Amino acid sequence: MNTASANKNTINLYTDALRPPREYLSLANLGWAILLVIIIVLLWRAQLAWQIHTLAQQRATTQVELTQVQGRITELAQRQREQQIDAQTEAAVARLEREIQGLQSLSSAVLQSGTIEDDNYARLLRDLSAIHQPGLWLSHIENRQGRLILRGQTEHSGHLPRWMARFDSVVSLQGKQFAVVALERDDSSILSFELRSQREQSTQGGGQ
Repeated sequence: MNTASANKNTINLYTDALRPPREYLSLANLGWAILLVIIIVLLWRAQLAWQIHTLAQQRATTQVELTQVQGRITELAQRQREQQIDAQTEAAVARLEREIQGLQSLSSAVLQSGTIEDDNYARLLRDLSAIHQPGLWLSHIENRQGRLILRGQTEHSGHLPRWMARFDSVVSLQGKQFAVVALERDDSSILSFELRSQREQSTQGGGQ
């Protein structure tokens, strides 16, 4: 009983503030921590270097593909330009061939006809040449009983009215009234036409 009472009356003056602090990070632990950090940094740098290398390879591959595509585009553009030039050249050659054929037919028809006086014919040809409409050519000229007949062909229907609108600007056709009596388009989209003027006597008050 006395011993227990004595123990109960003992006062502990050794507080926690007087206890030595615990060393949670010893020198050895610090070394391991530094080593772990170094390993983590090295791994991170290795991963970053691998990603950079992979991206560089992808970029190089993409650049090669882009160069190939650009080269292909340039080649196709060049081919397209060449094809356009060839098509334009072929169209121009075909147009000139048709005009030459028309002039040859016209010359043959005039030589065989003899219905137009030489002076009037020469003046008419000069006037027709003066109002020449590109894409339109004559194949036949005839003066039948005072009525002038013009036959030819054109690449576009709009060329014909533009050409006819110039008739009053030349002496041999000035004052003549023409009517379109025939229009026919062939398989190659060339439009054949025939124009006929009113008879001279009708304009002078006699006849039709």
